[in-house]
Amino acid sequence: MVKEIGALVRQPLNRNMLSQLDYKFLLKRAPAIEFFLQRINLPGINIPSVSAPNPFTKIPFSGDHINFQPMAIEFKVDEDFANYFEIHNWLYGLGFPEEFGQYGELAEKKQILGDGLKSDISLMILNSVKKPNIEIVFHDCFPTSLSDLVLTTTPQDLDYLEAIATFAFTWYDVNRM
Repeated sequence: MVKEIGALVRQPLNRNMLSQLDYKFLLKRAPAIEFFLQRINLPGINIPSVSAPNPFTKIPFSGDHINFQPMAIEFKVDEDFANYFEIHNWLYGLGFPEEFGQYGELAEKKQILGDGLKSDISLMILNSVKKPNIEIVFHDCFPTSLSDLVLTTTPQDLDYLEAIATFAFTWYDVNRM
C-alpha cells in the first residue's frame, strides 16, 4: 500500500523491510523436515509471449498459461535420515523402480498423509514482530528431485550434511492474515 501526499511524493504505509529469517514452513507429507529447514525459495512465475507475424516485425502478445518455476528447499539431514527418507521414499514410490505396487502403497497412505501422492506446502511469512503476515499455500506438490549426500573424511570444519529437494506444484494461493 502506498499513500499519495500531494501530486508528486508517495510514501509507503509500512516501512519495515521483509526479513529472510522470519518464516514458518509446513509440509504435511514430510513433517520431519520442518525443524531442519535451512532455505526455501518463493518460486518465480512467467507467461511466455506469443508472436503474431506481420510484414515488418513479429508483434508479441501475452500467452494464456502461467509457468511456475520449481520450489526448492534445503534442509539439514538428521542422523537417523528420517527427513531425507521422507522425500526419498516419496520419490521412490512415485517412480516405482522395482514394481508397480510401490506406487499403490504410496497412494494408500491417503488416510494418514492426505493424498499420499501429492501434498500441500504452506509457507507462512512473519512480519517484523514475528506475527503471521502472509500465508502462501502451494497446492498439489510432489518432489521432482532430491540431491545426493556426500560423506567425506577430509573436511576442515564440522559441516553437517544438507540436502536439497525440488518440488513441482499446480498453483498457489496468497492469503493476507
